[in-house]
Amino acid sequence: MEPIRVDPARSRARDVPYASGSVLLAFLGGETVEVKNPYVTDYVAKTRHLTQGQHGAYFLLMLHYYATGKPLPVDAMQLQIICNCKTEQEKQDLSFVLRAFFKEKNGSFRHRRIERELAKRSSIRSKRKKIGRNGGLAKARNLLELKATQSQSQSHTQSTKPKPTPAFAVPEWIPTELWDSYEEMRKKIRKPMTDRARELAVKDLGLLKSEGYDLTEVIEQSVKQSWAGLFPVRGGVQAKKPAVVETMTAEEEAWARKFQASEKARVNGRS
Repeated sequence: MEPIRVDPARSRARDVPYASGSVLLAFLGGETVEVKNPYVTDYVAKTRHLTQGQHGAYFLLMLHYYATGKPLPVDAMQLQIICNCKTEQEKQDLSFVLRAFFKEKNGSFRHRRIERELAKRSSIRSKRKKIGRNGGLAKARNLLELKATQSQSQSHTQSTKPKPTPAFAVPEWIPTELWDSYEEMRKKIRKPMTDRARELAVKDLGLLKSEGYDLTEVIEQSVKQSWAGLFPVRGGVQAKKPAVVETMTAEEEAWARKFQASEKARVNGRS
């Protein structure tokens, strides 16, 4: 079948606006196509002379134009498939609409208003993509800055965190078994020992030891009496400290004898 030719001299109303306003959905090839903002008043004003069949043909051609984003083919068979032409009258309606509203150029049928709307839609999409891309980059930069700040904060917190104090260790001069029994007793009387309490208890034992008390008796006394503290043994005897023997040098002994003789002579002289 020969392509449908349109006489430019007979074509009119090619600038019928379509596709911008409320949403119109068309189902083409199983896909839902969104056609925005039809100027209903302008459309009706410039297509009032069309029959019902011609409106249908024009409508289907425009939907296909917007759905593909490309001009219409010049092949008559393809155009009849697009408009679902079954009868001779429907084919005549298609031919009339093509002559009235479309212009053949570079091997395709074009519509000036639809071309402008498609260009406008493409421009809007490009701007939205650019805005979205810039917004995504800004969001990514903010996220990286936030992570860097959090990392620096954690590093600062770790560096300023006080070092843990070493665990308490029982001195070697305190019997371990006695100390364990003392701590167990403290737990039973619901007064468990903290590290600070242990340090104070060791200090008390050191003082008692320096005073000559037996540490075994001191600790056993507190365990038996369920005392939280450590005290001198009741009725016990302090371990005797070794006597200190003072010795004098020969020079000191000579000076002492001389001093005693002079003191004795002074006393005798008075008498």
